[in-house]
Amino acid sequence: MASLALLSFRLTGVDGVSIEAAKWASAFEGLGHQVRLVAGRGDERVTKIPGLDLGDQGHVDEHALADALRDVDVVVVDNLLSLPINRAASEAVARALRGRPAIIRHHDLATDRPDTASWWPPPTDETWQHVAISPPVAEALGDVGIHATLIWNHFDLTPPLLSRQEARDYFDIDESTTVFLQPTRAIPRKNIPQAIHIAQSCNATYWLTGPAEDGYQADLDQILAHASIPIRRGIDPDPISMAYAACDVVLLPSTREGFGNPIVESIAQDRPLALGHFPVAQCLRNLGFRFLDADNPEEVAAWLAHPDPSMLEANRALAAPLFDIDGLEKKLAGVLAEFGF
Repeated sequence: MASLALLSFRLTGVDGVSIEAAKWASAFEGLGHQVRLVAGRGDERVTKIPGLDLGDQGHVDEHALADALRDVDVVVVDNLLSLPINRAASEAVARALRGRPAIIRHHDLATDRPDTASWWPPPTDETWQHVAISPPVAEALGDVGIHATLIWNHFDLTPPLLSRQEARDYFDIDESTTVFLQPTRAIPRKNIPQAIHIAQSCNATYWLTGPAEDGYQADLDQILAHASIPIRRGIDPDPISMAYAACDVVLLPSTREGFGNPIVESIAQDRPLALGHFPVAQCLRNLGFRFLDADNPEEVAAWLAHPDPSMLEANRALAAPLFDIDGLEKKLAGVLAEFGF
């Protein structure tokens, strides 16, 4: 049995990195290992290190970091050494992990943003293993001489499917209302103006579940104020799976995603997805997955008029061998075996 620390800028939140880190933590525990969460921000389960949070941009308490990792066999780093939004934190963690076993999981890349591009290529060490969550990320790392094992994000593909009517009763949504769901945070790359454009083109209610981040609140307020359709915000009460069940179409017109969890979540919930054209989306299209085109509202309207269940069924069949959560423990056991655990 090994002791592991999952380390990131923030953990236990609603962002994709936190959600995927939680799945890895559960899988490691299922294999019998001990797991500790270490980050700059999180709930009571997290050992919090001053200076590690995304917005800290100052001194990192490296003594506290060393103490949190002192008796850990393997450190799993989620995105903190991939997209150094807090560069001081990324540099401190790189120093702390030199010469010790670590799994560096890359969700995003420094080249995705102009303010982090100078970090490229990311740091590496002969004692580290790198993991990429998608082929485009693995290929980019390979181009700079870093081998990364591909482990897709994993999902429960057999959730209890609530009926549309049951979910709508839960959220007090009328049966006749057309609802388009964007189950994301509100940040520029999520392309919220295009999502609203799609919803307006189909006279649908637009439902954005996540909060505004990265200083986007003022822009979001202005965008929503000018929308000519009903707007719904948040999910109260949770869970997100019920929001999927209540909607008619899922929207992910993003300009960039490290992966884009709503892609597989929509497949799991048997909902059509209007998807953008970022690299992972194109990779999945090349594998045979079929989605509606987020640049073509007419295609979305045509789906509403004449749904094609065979598209949803084919996507589910393709998704199972790639993304099913039941396969995650075996894949992580293989990674840990490289360290002798």
